[in-house]
Amino acid sequence: MRHILYTGNGTAPPGVPRPHIGRFFTIEDDGALRYFRYDAFGEQDPTGANGFVGNNSGNQIGNGFGHFLHVLGGGNGIILAVAPNGDLTWFRYTGAGEHDPTGISGFVENNPGNVIGNGFHNFRHLFVSPREGQTTATTIFAVAQNGDLLWFQYDGHGEHDPTGVRGFAGPNQGNQIGNGFLNFRRIVGVGDGAFLAVQDNGDLLWFRYTGNGEHDPTGASGFVENNSGNQIGRGFDTVRHFFGGVTDRPGLEGQAAPARIFYFVDANGDLRWLRYGGNGELDPTGSMGFDGPNQGNQIGRGFSASAIDTTNLPQDPVERLGSAIESANQEWKALPEGERQQPESLPAPGPMAVLCAQYRDSALIMHAEASSASQAGFDQLAKVASELAHEYDEFVRIACPGPVE
Repeated sequence: MRHILYTGNGTAPPGVPRPHIGRFFTIEDDGALRYFRYDAFGEQDPTGANGFVGNNSGNQIGNGFGHFLHVLGGGNGIILAVAPNGDLTWFRYTGAGEHDPTGISGFVENNPGNVIGNGFHNFRHLFVSPREGQTTATTIFAVAQNGDLLWFQYDGHGEHDPTGVRGFAGPNQGNQIGNGFLNFRRIVGVGDGAFLAVQDNGDLLWFRYTGNGEHDPTGASGFVENNSGNQIGRGFDTVRHFFGGVTDRPGLEGQAAPARIFYFVDANGDLRWLRYGGNGELDPTGSMGFDGPNQGNQIGRGFSASAIDTTNLPQDPVERLGSAIESANQEWKALPEGERQQPESLPAPGPMAVLCAQYRDSALIMHAEASSASQAGFDQLAKVASELAHEYDEFVRIACPGPVE
């Protein structure tokens, strides 16, 4: 899977259960968008039959999502997708997973594909605090290349506005609200201003932002007295996808709601379940806040399935990047002559001491090349450059200090 995004936490009147709890979408390498909904409580079931039966899970509900750099679940069926040129694109799905590869039925009259902002392609991480309950805005957090944390809030409904003026109201758009977010493998928003960050060693950290985007590079004002930076678990270094959000369902043994349900995909492609009822209390062991039974149980499989043949993919990051560069060189040679802007072959990997700085820079260059090619209408060139940029990013994430996702 290229991306997995949680799309639950829909709007509901007070006292009415949220309508989309447990719903998430996957994007495959060919761009197919698929619908899943998990209705169980983490009971061990590697087949996935228990929680995914009779609710249209696995159905294709759209297509053409394979080229996006970031894809985020904005709550209430909202999908926010960043194109290689930095355009922030809006979709909203209102169906119930009915099979429709064209994507016509579930996205009707919801402004699908409209551009609502720009300049979002150069961030290390993007994650959201989604619309939920009676909340009418989606908060977007962005980590810049230097580790600064920026704040945006979108309260529109997908009205076309490439300038980003219309839906991003208020004075604090793009403000820096923190710093030091360089060294994380994954960062995922889990509702109500909370987000989780996975360090390179697998430690799981809790943050919760309660401000309104006030400019504060120190991060002191919006993260005070909410346990931000506390470790709440460990052992997440093999996680390939991580997503989740708020639930208003009590636990199996009466654990209080609301709580947060997390899903993660391990290195084998197995889907696993966690329920967290804490508020970021310091607990490196992970025993305190993860209340109730079934923690870490496997609830499905096959979520790292790819259309790309990875049978003989090198495990060593230098060898893997070398294979990617060789493949990219071949694809560049096959491009139409008018799009073939690469003057010479990319260099083969060198000694590890040289690679980290070189390939961090190369990732930025390739992201910029993808953006430029997309703006010029060179779609194939943009695709090749984007794919190679992600390979550079993956190399740095695996092999170097200060990894990117």
